[in-house]
Amino acid sequence: MFYLLRAPVGVAAAVFGYLALQSGEIRVRRSLLIERDRAQIFNNVRNLRAWRDWSPWLLHEPDALLD
Repeated sequence: MFYLLRAPVGVAAAVFGYLALQSGEIRVRRSLLIERDRAQIFNNVRNLRAWRDWSPWLLHEPDALLD
């Protein structure tokens, strides 16, 4: 009966051994390609009145109130 426990314990030990050797570091990168002129983008970001048109937060919450 002991031989039935050796296989699952061996598999669990192998999995835990593999996980113990991992670095534990996760890297997440996000990017977005905007096909516009840099000056036009800079002017939109610099102009606070144009913020309503391009803000990613307002795009997800169109009913948000701005003071």
